[in-house]
Amino acid sequence: MKVEHKGWDWTKVTSDSWLTISEEFLPVAVQWKEKFHSVLDIGAGKGRHAFSFAENGFQVSAADYAPQQY
Repeated sequence: MKVEHKGWDWTKVTSDSWLTISEEFLPVAVQWKEKFHSVLDIGAGKGRHAFSFAENGFQVSAADYAPQQY
Protein backbone atom coordinates (compact mmCIF):
# COMPACT_ATOMS: atom_id res chain seq x y z
CA MET A 1 0.00 0.00 0.00
CA LYS A 2 1.42 3.37 -0.99
CA VAL A 3 0.76 6.31 1.33
CA GLU A 4 1.13 9.82 -0.03
CA HIS A 5 1.38 12.82 2.24
CA LYS A 6 0.87 16.33 0.96
CA GLY A 7 1.98 19.42 2.80
CA TRP A 8 -0.10 22.58 2.92
CA ASP A 9 0.50 25.24 0.32
CA TRP A 10 0.14 28.21 2.67
CA THR A 11 0.09 30.65 -0.28
CA LYS A 12 -3.35 29.25 -1.17
CA VAL A 13 -4.85 29.46 2.33
CA THR A 14 -7.14 32.48 2.56
CA SER A 15 -8.82 31.80 5.90
CA ASP A 16 -7.54 33.62 9.01
CA SER A 17 -8.64 30.65 11.15
CA TRP A 18 -5.11 29.21 10.88
CA LEU A 19 -3.74 32.31 12.60
CA THR A 20 -5.97 32.18 15.68
CA ILE A 21 -6.08 29.54 18.39
CA SER A 22 -8.94 27.08 18.42
CA GLU A 23 -11.60 27.52 21.08
CA GLU A 24 -10.69 24.13 22.59
CA PHE A 25 -7.11 25.29 23.19
CA LEU A 26 -7.47 27.64 26.15
CA PRO A 27 -8.96 25.17 28.68
CA VAL A 28 -6.25 22.66 27.79
CA ALA A 29 -3.47 25.25 28.18
CA VAL A 30 -4.79 26.34 31.58
CA GLN A 31 -5.03 22.75 32.78
CA TRP A 32 -1.56 21.85 31.47
CA LYS A 33 0.07 24.91 33.00
CA GLU A 34 -0.50 23.43 36.45
CA LYS A 35 1.32 20.19 35.49
CA PHE A 36 3.81 20.88 32.70
CA HIS A 37 6.47 23.44 31.84
CA SER A 38 7.26 22.43 28.28
CA VAL A 39 5.31 21.51 25.16
CA LEU A 40 6.20 19.78 21.89
CA ASP A 41 3.86 20.84 19.09
CA ILE A 42 4.14 18.34 16.23
CA GLY A 43 2.39 19.36 13.05
CA ALA A 44 2.53 22.98 14.18
CA GLY A 45 1.56 24.51 10.85
CA LYS A 46 2.02 28.26 11.18
CA GLY A 47 2.49 27.86 14.93
CA ARG A 48 -0.72 29.37 16.28
CA HIS A 49 -0.84 27.08 19.31
CA ALA A 50 2.95 26.96 19.82
CA PHE A 51 3.10 30.76 19.96
CA SER A 52 0.19 30.87 22.39
CA PHE A 53 1.83 28.32 24.69
CA ALA A 54 5.06 30.37 24.61
CA GLU A 55 3.17 33.56 25.42
CA ASN A 56 1.71 31.77 28.44
CA GLY A 57 5.08 30.82 29.91
CA PHE A 58 5.73 27.37 28.46
CA GLN A 59 9.04 26.27 26.95
CA VAL A 60 7.97 25.31 23.42
CA SER A 61 9.45 23.21 20.65
CA ALA A 62 7.47 23.06 17.42
CA ALA A 63 7.93 21.12 14.21
CA ASP A 64 6.15 20.80 10.93
CA TYR A 65 7.24 19.09 7.76
CA ALA A 66 6.52 20.17 4.23
CA PRO A 67 8.60 19.52 1.15
CA GLN A 68 10.43 22.57 -0.10
CA GLN A 69 8.69 24.15 -3.06
CA TYR A 70 10.52 25.94 -5.84
